Amino acid sequence: MSNLMNVSWSVSDTTNVSISNAKDITFGTATCLGRTSGPVVVTATLPASASSGQAVSGTAALTCK
Repeated sequence: MSNLMNVSWSVSDTTNVSISNAKDITFGTATCLGRTSGPVVVTATLPASASSGQAVSGTAALTCK
C-alpha cells in the first residue's frame, strides 16, 4: 500500500479553487474561493518513486456555487 501523504494535489482552476498540499490536517482539502462556471478538475498524483516505480493519478470534479 502506498503512502497517501506522498500524493500531490492540484486543481484546474486556481483562481476559484485552492487545494492544500500542506502535510497537516488540511492535506487534500479543496476550498472554493469563488463561483466556477462548470466543474473544476481535482487531481491527485502519486509519483513513481512512492508507488513501486509507476506514477498513479486520479481525478474528481468539483463545482463551486
